[in-house]
Amino acid sequence: MHDHRSVITHSMAISGDLTVDTHLIIEGAISATKIDSKNHTVVVGQYSAVHGDVYGSQILVLGEINGNLFASEKIDIRSTAVINGDVNAPLIKMEEKSRLNGRLNYT
Repeated sequence: MHDHRSVITHSMAISGDLTVDTHLIIEGAISATKIDSKNHTVVVGQYSAVHGDVYGSQILVLGEINGNLFASEKIDIRSTAVINGDVNAPLIKMEEKSRLNGRLNYT
């Protein structure tokens, strides 16, 4: 079994909508209306800056997101995370010291 994933590294900056059919790891900067990893995991790294709505089956947030999050399974928000937007998932986990400027919507 292969572990397919796409990585946006810290030396990259992407502007425009992004759709991938693999796990997505974001360590750089993305400015988009929609970032869609279909039915895969999205990891927003600690030093990343994401502007746009993020879609995935599972979303792990360690960095900054300015946009809404939509997960079909769960969203894990770590202590270093800063989210300016709504969080939508059936299961939402938030660590102490994480910052959310928006609503939690359990879907």
